[in-house]
Amino acid sequence: MNNTCGNCRFFHEEIPQTFCRRYPPQATVIPVPVQGIRGPQIQLQSVSGFPVVQKEQSCGEWAVKLEFKPL
Repeated sequence: MNNTCGNCRFFHEEIPQTFCRRYPPQATVIPVPVQGIRGPQIQLQSVSGFPVVQKEQSCGEWAVKLEFKPL
């Protein structure tokens, strides 16, 4: 078995991106340029999300994907 993100329990696909949901979403603050009354300014904006991964990546947190079959 190949221990890559694509066959990991924590892998989640939302076309066109794929995410790792091993841990809660990560919060980040990014500076965004805006046009203010006094000219160009920087405004801080917070964003959060799960880390973006590729199906072919491997990681030490890999776990078997659970598959539920109907009874």
